[in-house]
Amino acid sequence: MKQVVLGQKERILEAEFNYDVADGKSTILESERIIKIRKLNKKIGDNLKLLYNYRCQICGQLIGEKYGLHIAEAHHIDYL
Repeated sequence: MKQVVLGQKERILEAEFNYDVADGKSTILESERIIKIRKLNKKIGDNLKLLYNYRCQICGQLIGEKYGLHIAEAHHIDYL
């Protein structure tokens, strides 16, 4: 398929598609799921950042210093 479309203009290929054709075999699958969402209290995180002066609690490094910012969001963090 790649060799067939190689070098052809996208507009010409797009014009050849017939989008009005209905596919009788197509379906929409619906399923019920349980999704767990963890909501954290932002004030707790903000207070911890202030307590540790925006330094990494593991290595003590001030992450955003070279940017002139207080960044403590992603250093040494294993995401949930």
